[in-house]
Amino acid sequence: MKKCKKLLFNNWGLKLISLSIAFALWFVVISINDPVDDKTFTNIKVSLENTELLTDKGKVYEVLEGTNQLRTVTFNAPKSVREKIEASDIIAEADFNDMTSTDTVPIKFSCPKYSNDVTDITGNISYVKLNVEEKISKWIDIKYNPIGDVAEGYVINSVSLDQNRLEIIGPASKVGEVTRAVVDVNVTDIMSDIYARGSIQLKNADGKTLDFDSITKNIDNVKVSVVVYPTKEIPVVYTTTGVPGKGYMKTGEIEAEPKVIKVAGPATLLNNINELEVPQEELDVTGATENVEKDVNLRRLLPAGLSFADKSFDGKAKVTVFIEKVAEAELEITKLNLQITNKPVNKVIEYAENVEIPSLKIRGLERYVSLVNVDTLRGIVDIGAWMNENHMGDLSSGTYQIPVEFALTSKIEQVEPVLVTLEVMTPEEFANKANANSMSE
Repeated sequence: MKKCKKLLFNNWGLKLISLSIAFALWFVVISINDPVDDKTFTNIKVSLENTELLTDKGKVYEVLEGTNQLRTVTFNAPKSVREKIEASDIIAEADFNDMTSTDTVPIKFSCPKYSNDVTDITGNISYVKLNVEEKISKWIDIKYNPIGDVAEGYVINSVSLDQNRLEIIGPASKVGEVTRAVVDVNVTDIMSDIYARGSIQLKNADGKTLDFDSITKNIDNVKVSVVVYPTKEIPVVYTTTGVPGKGYMKTGEIEAEPKVIKVAGPATLLNNINELEVPQEELDVTGATENVEKDVNLRRLLPAGLSFADKSFDGKAKVTVFIEKVAEAELEITKLNLQITNKPVNKVIEYAENVEIPSLKIRGLERYVSLVNVDTLRGIVDIGAWMNENHMGDLSSGTYQIPVEFALTSKIEQVEPVLVTLEVMTPEEFANKANANSMSE
């Protein structure tokens, strides 16, 4: 026994050193074969726990800055574990029981499946950031918004929704931003009625679409019915009745807006209308000494079943019937105002001697008569046209009175014809006349 004890405790220091070296060698071997190192997973979702602690108090929350989605999660584990562990094994939880006064919730990490081997679990952020507000509700009207244009020659007659009111519930600040609920329906190139179901979009006062996860709607879509009519453009015919005051007359001009309207309705009705005539009684100018202005209600003149294609048109036409004074003028005409055309090639034609050219008497509205300038007035003596009117194949030598055609506007009336006296000669007769005039001189 003593011998055993002696063997056991003899050189105990060396034996202790040997044991330490053996343990160190074992640890090195183990570390080489199954080393501990870190590993990183990405896009780990944070589970929110006990959220009813807020919602039961009539509050709502919104996760800010995407803090419930971890960009990276890193942990330490031996190689043998790291090779088996998956992202779903890492648990990230934010318990609302731990919410701070600054509305943040710390994130706790765990790995229950490998709890003895996984250590030092950390994320790129350590808390979930919240926006906590009172929960409110609001009712708003649902409006229809057409996308695109119907086919050319057609117009939307009416739109109806199976529901026109929407309730939204959510944070007070977000609900307050919502001013409209809109349903988009694509009507591009349609030529007949459509029935569709459209999703409801929330918009702010600037028309921007709002996509808040924290807002809930009592309905998400509605049924939309769109009735489409063909259209047709027709002229509006304006006529007058009555005689203006003495010394005045209608100019013949009627200024009206619109002159053409586009109407919509069933094809059977459109086929039966080609114009919209305004009754004469609407534009009575009896005794007028100035322009007559009137608003005419075209809407009440439309046949039943038709409507204006332009919904912004109020149906009223603004009409002006022009009335002006009657004026006359007498203009002195000279040869400088006249031009002789279409002369026969075998004849010489000149103005007869000692015969005056008659003056031109004109009549019309004062504003047009006053614009006639005798210095720029031109008249045409068309020999060929005059011969055709009188069925003359040739023009014999002699003196003729031929009418002058003046370039007058349709607003000016020539009171009586102006006839100029022309002398027609053969070239020989013209030469003899010229020699006789020369000798007399």
